[in-house]
Amino acid sequence: MSCSTVFQPGRSPSWKSVAQHELRARFGLPQDAFLVGSFSRLARWKGQHILLEALLEAPEMHAVLVGAALFGEDAYEAELRAYVLEHGLADRVHFLGFQHDIAACMKAVDVVAHTSISPEPFGRVIIEGMLAKRPIVAARAGGVTDIVEDRENGILCTPGDVHALAGALGETVCRCWFAQSLGRAGLCQRDQSLRYRTVCGKRRKDSLRCRREVAV
Repeated sequence: MSCSTVFQPGRSPSWKSVAQHELRARFGLPQDAFLVGSFSRLARWKGQHILLEALLEAPEMHAVLVGAALFGEDAYEAELRAYVLEHGLADRVHFLGFQHDIAACMKAVDVVAHTSISPEPFGRVIIEGMLAKRPIVAARAGGVTDIVEDRENGILCTPGDVHALAGALGETVCRCWFAQSLGRAGLCQRDQSLRYRTVCGKRRKDSLRCRREVAV
């Protein structure tokens, strides 16, 4: 397992002092809606279509898709947009495209959804969501299970299971106190993960330096 420092704790992002309603206005998002954020490039294996299908079971939710189609995946983006129009979701799905200020986008939403249908080795977006104090709903696969403890600092569901995703997201709507506790626990977990990865990275560097000295 490779270890490295992901975040720089000394930095103090400007979005922390900005109210959520201001951020929503900045990105053109509805003020009173429950917003589910998806943060990744638009690609089938990232599972944005699963989130859109889940919206049909959760009429109180909106989806915010942050990311663009890359590596020849424009056809998938066109498919997503066609699905939105076909199912009357145009007023509930917000395509923000590529954004530089991901932290601000995350603070603008109510929950961060990780919907990959194939395992990911780590899941950086989950750590970023925890840093933003957002509750996390994630697919139970790959490195995600090393970060999220189900119902402790997030909710895990079966990858590609639309009904399970809709149910998990519904819990964050109906049980506000539960969603808030997940956000707080997620931030704590993120800090622990950061400390571990920083120490582990330092030890790895020390070990490599010792090997070089011995070789000399």
